[in-house]
Amino acid sequence: MKPNVKGAIAIAMDYLRSLDDLLPADQLRLEETIREDNGRWLITLSYREPGNLDERSYKILEVDPEQKEVLSMRIRVPTSTIDGGHF
Repeated sequence: MKPNVKGAIAIAMDYLRSLDDLLPADQLRLEETIREDNGRWLITLSYREPGNLDERSYKILEVDPEQKEVLSMRIRVPTSTIDGGHF
């Protein structure tokens, strides 16, 4: 069975947590989810790096629902605030 959005989020969070020795993250938080036409999920997570209380770092993780694994992780730089549902 293919994971729903909750399953895809869990896969992404588990993956990021597994990198704790390489990418220490504090206060992991879900920011957004997007289901692509090919059925894969783009899960954006944010976290605070140790010692930095003012800014969050953002990662986009691409989750393959059939393989139940993260295929890629990219840096996401917030550019603007979404206003009224427009991107």
